Amino acid sequence: MLNAARSAQPAAATGAPARILTTIIAILVPVGGLVVYLSVGQPDLPGQPLAERTLQQGQDPAKLIAQVK
Repeated sequence: MLNAARSAQPAAATGAPARILTTIIAILVPVGGLVVYLSVGQPDLPGQPLAERTLQQGQDPAKLIAQVK
């Protein structure tokens, strides 16, 4: 079995197109995410602790959703 493996021809190296595609994707995904974040996101908003985000007893979720719209 070792002799057969040694005498077998190696597979053709076709890694260049795959490597180029991987590099392009590795660059485009973060750049695309940054573009979407800068156009839609609001980085200047302050953080909001969990206690301020949860509903208080007796609050109507529909009214809060209407405020967001």
